[in-house]
Amino acid sequence: MGEKKTISWKVLKSGQVAPHKDSIYKFEIETDIHENQVKEFCFTFLHRVNSKNKGNQFNGSCNFPFGLSPFYSFSKLENNKYHYIVCRPYTG
Repeated sequence: MGEKKTISWKVLKSGQVAPHKDSIYKFEIETDIHENQVKEFCFTFLHRVNSKNKGNQFNGSCNFPFGLSPFYSFSKLENNKYHYIVCRPYTG
């Protein structure tokens, strides 16, 4: 029997910050699993991002040059802690 692994997360931001703005979803994840597995968990369960958009190009806004595609940021804060942020463009 292997070692038990855990993952927990907090939602720090969810949705539009103001009318006519992009939707931002920000999570803080704490876990003892491998970083690649954490990313896959985020992409699959926390907030889906299509594989073509997994470019880690989020800069705080979905505006030019990103167009109408969602983008994400995934970063390691410290040992076993990560931030996952998804930006979905305002659509009207």
